[in-house]
Amino acid sequence: DDDEVPDPGWLQAMAADLQSSGADICCGPLRPRFDAPAPRWAVDGGFFAKTGRHIGTGNIMFRSAILPQDEAAWFQPAFAHTGGEDEELFSRLMAQGARFTTAADAWVTERVPASRLSLGYIVRTGLRDGVIAVALARSRQHSRLVVAALALRHMAAKAAYAAFHLLKSLQDGWHLVAALRDAAEVMGTLAALFGWRIRHYGRPA
Repeated sequence: DDDEVPDPGWLQAMAADLQSSGADICCGPLRPRFDAPAPRWAVDGGFFAKTGRHIGTGNIMFRSAILPQDEAAWFQPAFAHTGGEDEELFSRLMAQGARFTTAADAWVTERVPASRLSLGYIVRTGLRDGVIAVALARSRQHSRLVVAALALRHMAAKAAYAAFHLLKSLQDGWHLVAALRDAAEVMGTLAALFGWRIRHYGRPA
């Protein structure tokens, strides 16, 4: 991404892991660089860090041969304002047999604007991820019943995470923010089932 800077040796680390593993897709970890002093919850909870164990185009290398010949089957415009187009594309390719690995030493640093260091932004990302979960189910051409079942399963999992973080918040405060985010994702998933959408991109950061 244009707001990220790779560490020295990033390219070699990504290529080496891709080659040695024989995988088709490789992601690496991400550390944040805050534009303003970050709240303790943002640092302790790792809300702006990524491990590289999940698909994300912010730090990725993949074999171009796995892409469909038709470019219209690459990133889908339906995800343009919510995000999730990378997850949709690469999870689709993995369902077709593409293999995934993580390059633990291929680090990038991402700039985090001060405007994102708020509970409002965390709630909005939770709502957004709930919308994406429903959009992903619908993109796989499932019936309405199957989409609803998948959404309910997703909501149940996130509600369980929220309860876990709520209990853990007695020991460490950042868990309360995590519980808030998970609860927002439950609400976003439910709202998306009834047609609600959110515009996460195409607006000020």
